[in-house]
Amino acid sequence: MWLCLAVLVLVTSVNLRGIVGSAKAFLAPTAVFVGSILAVIVAGLLRDTPVSTASAAGHASALGEGATAVGALLLLKAFAAGCSALTGVEAVANAVPSFRAPAARRAQRTEVALGVLLGTMLIGLSVLIGRFQLRPVEGVTVLAQLADASFGHNAVFYVVQFATMVLLALAANTSFGGLPVLLSLLARDNHLPHVFALKADRQVHRHGVLALAVASAGLLVLSGGDTNILVPLFAIGVFVGFTLCQAGMVRHWSTLRPAGWRAKAALNGFGALTTGIAAVVVTATKFTEGAWLIVLALPLLVAVFEQVHRAYGRIGECLELGRVPARLGGSAPWWLFPSPASPG
Repeated sequence: MWLCLAVLVLVTSVNLRGIVGSAKAFLAPTAVFVGSILAVIVAGLLRDTPVSTASAAGHASALGEGATAVGALLLLKAFAAGCSALTGVEAVANAVPSFRAPAARRAQRTEVALGVLLGTMLIGLSVLIGRFQLRPVEGVTVLAQLADASFGHNAVFYVVQFATMVLLALAANTSFGGLPVLLSLLARDNHLPHVFALKADRQVHRHGVLALAVASAGLLVLSGGDTNILVPLFAIGVFVGFTLCQAGMVRHWSTLRPAGWRAKAALNGFGALTTGIAAVVVTATKFTEGAWLIVLALPLLVAVFEQVHRAYGRIGECLELGRVPARLGGSAPWWLFPSPASPG
């Protein structure tokens, strides 16, 4: 837990220097990790048999030797787990306001590049798992087994493990890049205090970064740094957000109805359906392992947003914001209260 808190302090400090600064700081570890995974895939595909048979074939399957059919529940769990592996792509969409102009076009290109790279790594690793007939092993990650099977237990194996460890430690930077921007949008719509919409030097939403750091530290302390508790919280929150965003886009297309809106609405509707299924499956299977906390937290957050919105509404009524004052009875000059059609 103390190691996690130390990494959290590091990530927070870097993000307080701006998104550009954090991107530059974390570029090298990310590049090393991506290069390592691609090297594992290439080496594994070129090798006929795994270097180390100790980590490949021969391990007991979690399904048991007599399992011949896969039930619907297992398929749903596998689908939800696969969706969990794809989380993170939403960070680009959340951070569109942080891109240089043309922001939308740059974000689209970044999203496509991320999707291609992530898809290549996932498909490549999946092919190697089948090729080497790997099985779940207690205390050993699948990636460690793949690196051992592709390269052997040598220096390259440890490079892959170290790169993975560093990237996992810095993975929190995804939230620091997206959530402060999201908080600023909520504050702009009067669902959060307006202080979250303020930007400090280097275009940093400092209050959003600090609020996320405090909340993350609280979760780490309460869970003791146990990933079995934290991962379900993350996955459920992401899938619920995905579902809401996709459903909102369906409403968006059906309201504006631009050219080709039916196909776009159908695509977003399908996305809402798949992520909604994943949210239900993860919540049901992980409910007793900590998922109950997010089930309680989400309605409470919505209630807080609504209360803040109502508070700003009452403040606006007291200040009479948006109201045009009535003319005074003939005593004031006409030019103090010009009509909307007058040049003044």
